[in-house]
Amino acid sequence: MFSFNPFYLLLWVFLANFLPGALLSLGILKEKKLLIIEKIIFGFALGIIIVPFLIFLAQLAGINYTFNLAFAITLLFYALSIAVFYYKKGFEGLGGIKTEAKEHRWVFLGIIFLILLAFWIRLQSYGPIFQELDPYYYAYEPYLYLSKGFAPLNDGTAWWPHEVNHRVKPILSFLEAEWYSFYTWGGKADNYLLSAICSVYPPIAAALAVFFLYIFLSSEYKREYALLAAFLASFIPIFVLKTMAGEFEIQPYAFFSLSFFLASYALAIKNRDSTFALIAALALAAVYLGSSSIVVAMSALIIFIPIHAIHLFIKGEKEPTPIFINAAVLLALVLSSTLMQTYANDRFVFDFGGSVGYALFGVVAFMAGLLYFEKKYSPDKSKIINYAGIAMAVLVIAFFFTPFGTFVKSIASNSLQVAQYTLPLHRTIQEQGLAGSNFYGSIGFMGRTFSEQDILYGFFAVFTSIVNTIYHIGVGVANTAFESSLFYDDKDVSFLMFFIFLLFVASLYALYRKFILGEESLIILFLAIIFPVSLVGIIKAKYTIYMGYFLAMALAIVLGEFERMLSPFFQNKQTLFNGLVAFGLLVVLFEGFLDPYSYAGPLLFNSYKVRFQDNPLALQSKMATLCSMGLTQACYASQDPVGYASQGINEQFDYSLCIYSLFSNPQSPSSSEQLAATIRCQRIAPYWIDSMEWLRYNTPEGSRVISWWDYGHWENYFALRNAVIRNEHSYHDMITDVAHDFIMDGEPALKETMKKYGAQYALFDSELIFTGGHFGGKFGALNYLACSHANKTDVSKWPGQSLCEFENTWEQIYVSTQECTVSPITGKKGSVAYVITAVETPSGLQTSLKPFYCLSTAKLADGKELPATYYLERKNEAGELLLNKAFLLYDGKTSVGGYDVYTLIYTKDKVWLENGSVVDGWNDRKGRFYDSNLYKGFVLKELEGFELVYTTPDEAVKIYKIKE
Repeated sequence: MFSFNPFYLLLWVFLANFLPGALLSLGILKEKKLLIIEKIIFGFALGIIIVPFLIFLAQLAGINYTFNLAFAITLLFYALSIAVFYYKKGFEGLGGIKTEAKEHRWVFLGIIFLILLAFWIRLQSYGPIFQELDPYYYAYEPYLYLSKGFAPLNDGTAWWPHEVNHRVKPILSFLEAEWYSFYTWGGKADNYLLSAICSVYPPIAAALAVFFLYIFLSSEYKREYALLAAFLASFIPIFVLKTMAGEFEIQPYAFFSLSFFLASYALAIKNRDSTFALIAALALAAVYLGSSSIVVAMSALIIFIPIHAIHLFIKGEKEPTPIFINAAVLLALVLSSTLMQTYANDRFVFDFGGSVGYALFGVVAFMAGLLYFEKKYSPDKSKIINYAGIAMAVLVIAFFFTPFGTFVKSIASNSLQVAQYTLPLHRTIQEQGLAGSNFYGSIGFMGRTFSEQDILYGFFAVFTSIVNTIYHIGVGVANTAFESSLFYDDKDVSFLMFFIFLLFVASLYALYRKFILGEESLIILFLAIIFPVSLVGIIKAKYTIYMGYFLAMALAIVLGEFERMLSPFFQNKQTLFNGLVAFGLLVVLFEGFLDPYSYAGPLLFNSYKVRFQDNPLALQSKMATLCSMGLTQACYASQDPVGYASQGINEQFDYSLCIYSLFSNPQSPSSSEQLAATIRCQRIAPYWIDSMEWLRYNTPEGSRVISWWDYGHWENYFALRNAVIRNEHSYHDMITDVAHDFIMDGEPALKETMKKYGAQYALFDSELIFTGGHFGGKFGALNYLACSHANKTDVSKWPGQSLCEFENTWEQIYVSTQECTVSPITGKKGSVAYVITAVETPSGLQTSLKPFYCLSTAKLADGKELPATYYLERKNEAGELLLNKAFLLYDGKTSVGGYDVYTLIYTKDKVWLENGSVVDGWNDRKGRFYDSNLYKGFVLKELEGFELVYTTPDEAVKIYKIKE
């Protein structure tokens, strides 16, 4: 039976990362104006970055990864941390933690509760076979370190004969490898155990992310307001889902490292502090080496630095510290990029960081130039505004007429472009498209919508209209400035629009304080991260999570600025403060617990319930109850829970047993229980685990499998076999080539393509052709790409708009109530059935219904009678309609016209009677669909020149091997 204890792993995380990191931070941050608990959490972040970073440097130096190396570097980190802690006398301040806990009681408790709650609600779905695709691509990198000691420069896992490797995010991968090594004390690499260990990282990353979001905001606003905003971000439904245990791709690490960087950078700028500048530089290295979100951090800095520079210039600042802070960040970017390129190419490659590096260099140089001018010439303060105007003009000219502008535009273009489909594949990926007009389901209460029947509709409609107008203007400005082609459609009336309106008001007041009243403020930095990200996220579906997470920051800004704005009107400032906190707390409670779309509440209140896979024996009596209710698997599990779970990973992680083990009353579960169980029991379908294990244990090592790209990562990670194509879409031509062979070519072409790409096995699955028991599934995407490969459609058209795709689709009939005669001799009647015909015109595909069949019944050779179709225009000598020998699959009734819809299935089974003989209906098939390798391989279960070597028990996956 598979065994994994997340709390034992957490013990090692505490010993290897948390404890030495805390000692280090208590030393270097001893004199900083942070609470002791805040310094300790800073240390945890340092601990999970520094150790993997040092292992990465060792790898660059040619030292392969081993447990001994990880252990030695951890000891080295301990030695460094203890030395700093002792030298800086970090122990002197520890006694003050009791005083802090008393004086800042609610903040102290709030920080602890924030971190524990963010972690705990996400931990509930940990396990080895979480239902996702991309995480297993990133988990393969630590698997290579654990099994080989290094990631080969060409691992051959996909896209052969092209070279590929898994040298992608080393600082995250070495962290996971370190955890695995300590958990197993140097044990052999096991992919199931590794994925379970990796599954614990997202909850940790999420907890640290929201903590540093709190630190970021508390650098400017009261800690209470910052905490409320951090709680709000923690509860955003899409952020919860994408940081659940099991979602161990790079996005959770991105939110952690970005928040860590922003918090450290804000403290460095606010306090002119070199220590935080170095921490910010380290955090930026983590962003670069552990995620793909460097552009988010750089975009904010490229906006913030020049504005901040002009503001300092206006104030007559001569202190160079801000330049040193930004130079440290620039240096971190260049070093990280150079290290990454050197690692990826296995030779030294100097890299400036691409467009973001050059753009950051430009704005830092601009700040340095202003400081130099200020120090050298000490301009007349009466003319300082004029000089500032000249500086701004220089910046504008540089943007429009120099390479600096080109760099900035390229960054913006990459971030802002929405629905700019350059390849047909892009049209088949949902997240590449526009975001909807309603965000309620993804960001919860913050996105709560109102219909015209709601009492508050009129109130929120006013603010929605204002915000929609502002965004239209913003998109227009962005399109003009960055030569992009964004499209913004009005968003629904919602609390989100009201929330953004409040942010606009608060921001205007903060800008007034900064530039008119001359007060110190980090508002430009906050707005530089919130508005660009929220603009992209509110337009592009892929970035909705970033929009929700960073827009939650607005709660602290709104509360903080409204307090300052309203303060003159309140004699009792505490009353104002309490009222604002109450408002913020209400928003947080609705986001996390009170709204129907809340996830935090259901996950928290059901977290004490044991899942079957975690402790089968503890649920034996419940399994007996479920058995009495008719759940077959529960009967076996009730007799011998451990024995049943020990049969295999599929039995132990049986979805039904997991779901029902979490229901208090299996016959009537609450909506909260259902939501929590659905998330906690998420797993890859059993047939995929069956098929991957078969490939692993029944094919030669190094074998390559041709399948649809969705399953490439699983073939690499679970089957430990190579794929032809996979999820990162490196070579579009290979993807369309496979689609063409699956849909539009015969067996010889498929065999030729497999040999061209070094594959010996072909995998077909039900998801490509079926959905809900009917033809469909992912077929539309393959069909579109197959036709694009054949040059019969292109990227300018949406899927389903070409005659080629129509001709590749299965035959369907639309049965009317109109009567038809099958046999004038016997008087047999039926109903007229229509087929769809199509022609391609300049304006698109034009379809129409044509009467083609008469639906009645027919008797098979075994005497069984079933529905059957007859040709309206084909008759025998006696005038009877000729039988179309197809089986019928009922698809439902159309909403318009009330037609009954059937799909026709043609097989080679000899079951039909024709002129006294028993024949099959294969020659009656119509269209390319029935001759496709996908149909023949999956439905008919025969491919000429191939041997069917494996079928999953439920026949959801079929694997063929080329006959030699």
